[in-house]
Amino acid sequence: MMRVSHTYTDKTADEVEALFKDNADYLISQYSDYIGKHKWVSDTRLEGAGRGVKATAYVQGQTIIVEGKLPFALKLFARKIESVVAGKLERMGQQ
Repeated sequence: MMRVSHTYTDKTADEVEALFKDNADYLISQYSDYIGKHKWVSDTRLEGAGRGVKATAYVQGQTIIVEGKLPFALKLFARKIESVVAGKLERMGQQ
């Protein structure tokens, strides 16, 4: 199980929720080769799946959390994937 999170200490919980809503669909679309289907489960939770990948992104207070289950073929790249996702979450807060 992959888990990446970023806490935006300079933003309120409402600002983080707005940031998440504004960027989540775009972030998921960048991985459309692996996550073909995605749906909003609530205002602060997005789930997606495809090609053996299952992912959930959600807001908890000032933190955005991305969790995912990778197929065996991608587990070799788990650290790289975590690093890329962490970088994207960090850059989102700098907008």
